[in-house]
Amino acid sequence: MALNTILSFHPSDAFTFHQMSYIQNPYIGFGIGQNAPSIGGALPGGSGSPPQVLTVRFVQLNPSVLNCTITGHNAIPFMEVTTGPTPGGILRTILRRSNEGGFGYIDWGRYAFVEINNCVERKPINEWLPLSADRSRRIMNVQGRNFMWYNRDNSTYLDLDGAPSNLPNPPLARIFRIGEAITLELSTEAFQYNLQYAAIVATVLFHSGHFN
Repeated sequence: MALNTILSFHPSDAFTFHQMSYIQNPYIGFGIGQNAPSIGGALPGGSGSPPQVLTVRFVQLNPSVLNCTITGHNAIPFMEVTTGPTPGGILRTILRRSNEGGFGYIDWGRYAFVEINNCVERKPINEWLPLSADRSRRIMNVQGRNFMWYNRDNSTYLDLDGAPSNLPNPPLARIFRIGEAITLELSTEAFQYNLQYAAIVATVLFHSGHFN
């Protein structure tokens, strides 16, 4: 998967009661704290899987990840991704929790923009995920802290920027695709850095076909 790409987002309305519960407990819907088993032994490539991971799957791609369902613990749908024109004619991808308003937006165009509620202010994709000088990784800033995405062994990994990218150092997250299913693994440490929504948005971007 190429790391050279483009991105975009737009904020949602006032928080509902359910949205506030997500802020108070970021694990809700993801399966952590619900006896979710580690899937380290079920992953291709063996080493490098995050410990105590939560698995998020992007399924029912229609025809791509830009229109799909996101499942969490026990394959229960809890998010969706939809893409379509706005009344103003902008092609917009919206990521939302089931039965709630959007939490992330990608506005596609000559200059694509991304925004994630309470996480990433609206900005051009290539400013949120810029390539490093050696073009070996993409830097992602979330709430003032830099992280890095890098490719290895048919997977894309997330770690603190500057951390060694050689396995077996446990990554914060891992993205890989098998057939029509895209999988994102999130370690419990990723939740401590409030990376769960940024990682989901980044997964959509990396597999959108518009971020090369």
